[in-house]
Amino acid sequence: ATNAVGNGPAFPAAGARILVGPPAAPTITSVVRATRSFTVTWTVATNNSAITTATAGAYANATGGGAGTRVCTVTTSTATATPGVVQQSCTINTGITTGNTYYIGVTATNAMGVGTASTRNGPQVAL
Repeated sequence: ATNAVGNGPAFPAAGARILVGPPAAPTITSVVRATRSFTVTWTVATNNSAITTATAGAYANATGGGAGTRVCTVTTSTATATPGVVQQSCTINTGITTGNTYYIGVTATNAMGVGTASTRNGPQVAL
């Protein structure tokens, strides 16, 4: 647009996506226990930038602390019925000890950075 001061910034073309920021915090939709493993499924809002990686971890505590080697990483997404929201899943099968209690958490990354971590799901007792 032009006014007495001059030309303003160009407006994005119809249908153009505007990058907003890192992904929203994932929402864990299911945790399936198997022998020394957890298969985790979640949804995440992309904030108009494709998810490049997401990591699920099994933690010893409901908050804080690192997952160490108890993680799995995914790089593929499945579209959902909600625009801008994808579903992902992976199986954590390294470092899980039968009978131990874990809390499952997920983070997602896009071109804008690492998003906020999910609320941890648990406690989950490993089979």
